[in-house]
Amino acid sequence: MPTADDFVKVAQQYVGYREKATNAQLDSKTANAGHSNWNRFARDLKKVRKWSWLWQGSAWCCEFVSACTAEACDWDVKKTERLLGGSAEMSCNRLWKQMKNAGKTVFRRGNGVPKKGDFCFCNTKRISTGKYKENTMGHIGLVEKVEGGYIHTIEGNSSDMVRRHKMKATSSRIYGYARPGWDTASTQTIKPVGAPSKFLKGVDVSSHDVESHKKHTDGVLDDNECGFVIVKATQGTTYTNPYMAKQAKAATDRGQKLGFYHYAAGGDAKKEAAFFYKRIKSYVGNATLWLDWESYQNKSWGNKSWCLTFLDELERLSGVRGGVYVQASALSQVSNCASKSALWVAGYPVASRDSWTAPKYPYGTGAWNTWSIWQYTSAGGTDRNTSMLTAEAWDKLAKATKTTASSKRTYRVIVDVLNIRSEPSAASTKKGRVLKGYEFSTATRKLGKDGRWWAKTNSGWMCLGKTGKWYVKRIK
Repeated sequence: MPTADDFVKVAQQYVGYREKATNAQLDSKTANAGHSNWNRFARDLKKVRKWSWLWQGSAWCCEFVSACTAEACDWDVKKTERLLGGSAEMSCNRLWKQMKNAGKTVFRRGNGVPKKGDFCFCNTKRISTGKYKENTMGHIGLVEKVEGGYIHTIEGNSSDMVRRHKMKATSSRIYGYARPGWDTASTQTIKPVGAPSKFLKGVDVSSHDVESHKKHTDGVLDDNECGFVIVKATQGTTYTNPYMAKQAKAATDRGQKLGFYHYAAGGDAKKEAAFFYKRIKSYVGNATLWLDWESYQNKSWGNKSWCLTFLDELERLSGVRGGVYVQASALSQVSNCASKSALWVAGYPVASRDSWTAPKYPYGTGAWNTWSIWQYTSAGGTDRNTSMLTAEAWDKLAKATKTTASSKRTYRVIVDVLNIRSEPSAASTKKGRVLKGYEFSTATRKLGKDGRWWAKTNSGWMCLGKTGKWYVKRIK
């Protein structure tokens, strides 16, 4: 019998596969992409079940899991049916019942510990709170790994493709799990394919990725290799990315490091810095900040003092020293930023490299000793980057280098009672309380794991609240 490792490796090779518009080019990952549910997995299941051709044109998440199981068994009918508890299925509900009736280990979310190679059954209907309604199972994937309280899955028919997902183990999306009974020779010491290396890799995104290249970008973002996301926030003094907050939340929900960039229009550098800061100030301390210096729509292109003016003003406002993005051929325009700012360089030595494997860096670094981030491709419409930054180095780059007058804020309590805690968490020790009308100042704010903002004072941590439900009002 195959092992869980065998099964997962089969599924991993199909990440990025797109369903087809017609019954053509079914073996290609990306060609003939469409929305008609044609796919190779329904076709291949004819090897273990004669009438699987009838399933073409139907939702294919269960076909994907069944086909990967059969392929791991080298298309042996008896082995496949032994693992599935019966015939290959196209219905999630029927497969759940079939495996349960066959005596397989099946359990609902919270009633057991999932393992690599388990089938993960998912709820599909959302309720007004954004959570998933219980007992609405209608989708399936497979568990690639379980790590740090998160379930990593590979799922077919997810936005018309095979994609990776990362969910908290407590996520309402999870209905339950079924364990086929893989050979126990599977070793847990094998490093999963796509496991992140010491240095982070990631992407930068803008509204363009949502409007023009959503599917390709989503597939890259969901890949386990993707460790950071840098979101376009602003351009000039008038444009704000309408998807900025949504893209930032999606990145943090996936556990990825976060950054923001401003695209220079070449107007008043200080005003552009202030405009950028105003839009991203709630993230300061938790995201790296960058200036995008390019020739397009930049009336100050060639000005060698503009970037330094912008970055100095941004640091004065935020306390954070931002980095600078520039093409390799224009490093001389930003050389006076090298003593204090990190370098994010752009250069594509290999055309159409739609891969996380970066080529050898062929450019110089100008006044910098080395680059921090290198954008090496935009194949498929998605910018991929490699870096010299570890997770710890990323966090350090995001932190304020100094406390500024502009970063200090004063608040007034607007609820009847506000507790003071030992840590930025409602579960931490209560140290005291303040009443409505109490005023306090702070320069340290932090986004808690519960989605609420907290402020550090001399007495302890106080909860500021969250969008739509604030416990304080800023007065200065």
